[in-house]
Amino acid sequence: MAKEKGNEELAGLALGALIGGSTSGTIGAIIGGVIGFVTVTIVKKK
Repeated sequence: MAKEKGNEELAGLALGALIGGSTSGTIGAIIGGVIGFVTVTIVKKK
């Protein structure tokens, strides 16, 4: 269970990093972090 949770968080962080990298700077990092967190939250609810 803990390993699955870690993978979900890594996927969210990877998605955030991808978006942050294409957006550039602190704003991109914040947006990416929010989207990653939302993604993890949605996955957990399923």
